[in-house]
Amino acid sequence: MKAIKIKLYQNMPNYKKPSSYKVKESYPLPPYSTVIGMVHAACGFQEYVDMDVSIQGRYHSRVSDLYTCYEFNPAVKREKGRHNIGIKVGDIEYGINQGIGLVDVLTDVELLLHIRPKDPEFIDIIYQGIMYPRNYLALGRWEDLVDIYEISLVDVYEIEVPDDESIDLKYDAYIPYRLFEDCYDEDYNFTGTTYILNKKFSIDNKTQIRIWDEKLRVIYASRQSYINEGMICFQDEQGDLVFFA
Repeated sequence: MKAIKIKLYQNMPNYKKPSSYKVKESYPLPPYSTVIGMVHAACGFQEYVDMDVSIQGRYHSRVSDLYTCYEFNPAVKREKGRHNIGIKVGDIEYGINQGIGLVDVLTDVELLLHIRPKDPEFIDIIYQGIMYPRNYLALGRWEDLVDIYEISLVDVYEIEVPDDESIDLKYDAYIPYRLFEDCYDEDYNFTGTTYILNKKFSIDNKTQIRIWDEKLRVIYASRQSYINEGMICFQDEQGDLVFFA
């Protein structure tokens, strides 16, 4: 099967966890929905294009940065001494509090992505879309720009790790939990952090609000980990492992 392979760099991105509020915590790698959203923006897709994605990478360190935050209650009018900003709507002035918050950012991020659309006809469309994007490429926040080192079309093959052998991970990786369920019994324990990540979304026609239709359970495995015998996964023609989800 064919897939689009992308190697890219980001300086200081944040892949925000939806549950974080005052401190905008970051996932160690971008979620599937973030990568799929970048592809849709680059290609100018107006409807959802279904695809499988493999996400691997590494970063140098984590640091905290400051950002400007605003708190607003549409039911509260502006009160002196309580609100430092006001906005007038008609004859009523509403109160807004402006302050600072902390954002968790990763430094010197290198990502290895494999993208495989469910419909093979979209392979070349996505490849050309990433090469010549409709919008500037970003992963995370709008300001988290992407610098692409390499993009290519590669052949991807299914492999099974032979008996009495293992394969070391070159990158940190999201590995779908189903790969472990398919290959090992329920007592098997793999070292890593479990995440429930958003993947597939749709847009409500009335409210224009994004609705998450598919979430994936994955294990975030560090590059100190290895794939054990009997596990079935994918590998591209250049020898890099691929964990489609």
